[in-house]
Amino acid sequence: MLETKATFNETTDGYTYVPAGSYPMHIVDYDVYTMKDGNSMVFNLKFRIADEVKKLEVEKIVKNGDGQMTTVDDEEGNPIRVSAKFLAGKEYQNKGVWLTANPAEGEGWKNRAYKTFCENLGIEFPKDEDGNIQLMQIEEEDVIGLPCLGNLQSVTFENDAGEEISIMKVVEVFPWASGQKLPAEEIGEEVPF
Repeated sequence: MLETKATFNETTDGYTYVPAGSYPMHIVDYDVYTMKDGNSMVFNLKFRIADEVKKLEVEKIVKNGDGQMTTVDDEEGNPIRVSAKFLAGKEYQNKGVWLTANPAEGEGWKNRAYKTFCENLGIEFPKDEDGNIQLMQIEEEDVIGLPCLGNLQSVTFENDAGEEISIMKVVEVFPWASGQKLPAEEIGEEVPF
């Protein structure tokens, strides 16, 4: 081999991985799948991390020698923090939110996650004369561009080949009090409304 002056240090030169956490996001894509029974639907949404993330700092995450994610520590053992600007514009799918349109007697609990998800996006459902919340099926125009704080976590599953795969997904959303709806022209696709 010929000697060069090039060096590489995983801690300073390696790829910075996305740390789990809650980030300002907007919904930029919508898909719904109706189960064969016709009674249950799963809503699969795509979220884009907002530019406001540039104001935040996150712990620097790299892969160690075993391929596991680890934080990079300074000489005193404290995690090194870096600007989160590298996260702006990254897109992630959610874990899927289920709605059971006609739950069996005593199974209304199945829709709690759907109700909470929608309420955290600022979607309000009407109430009937008894004060019960009437859950409605959200449509694309109801959610595209909505702001939220998305909780991004690593989700592990087994693929068709039987291999264990881990990917980052939005597992929960929370209200983003100062977040503004993303205008259609900033979403990047032709919006149907």
